Amino acid sequence: CDGPLPPRKVALLFFSAMARPRRFYSKSDGLARRKPSWACLSCTTAYPEKRTSCLCGSTRFHYFPSKAELRRFRTLKRRQFSGLIANLELQPRFPIVVNGQKIATYSADFRYTDNHGNTIIEDVKGTETPIFRLKKKLVEALYGICITVVKH
Repeated sequence: CDGPLPPRKVALLFFSAMARPRRFYSKSDGLARRKPSWACLSCTTAYPEKRTSCLCGSTRFHYFPSKAELRRFRTLKRRQFSGLIANLELQPRFPIVVNGQKIATYSADFRYTDNHGNTIIEDVKGTETPIFRLKKKLVEALYGICITVVKH
């Protein structure tokens, strides 16, 4: 060889030889690492645990199991403030009843009305599970509505 390698080439060789770590090793590991948060319903400030009052003076908080759902809530709250949507509702529930027997309850993330008077139901998902797909199809068939899935 012609002598020692320059430091830049040594660093490139070192990092290219290292194995890239995986994000999660299992589903339970991913669930353990997620960062749920509580958000103030007035100013949308997020906190890692529930508090008794917010900096804005509000005492109304909501639990968001994922950061993506919190981001979507903030977007919808801004749209509501600017007048693009109205009647924003969190966690609307739809009982799934077949032949008079309650099978399950589907809980969407958001329901609101747009400028044209259409009611929109949204669910924020990272991955769609088979149970979610089944409940979504049942609710759409029973109630005659369309559920919008927002991917993050």
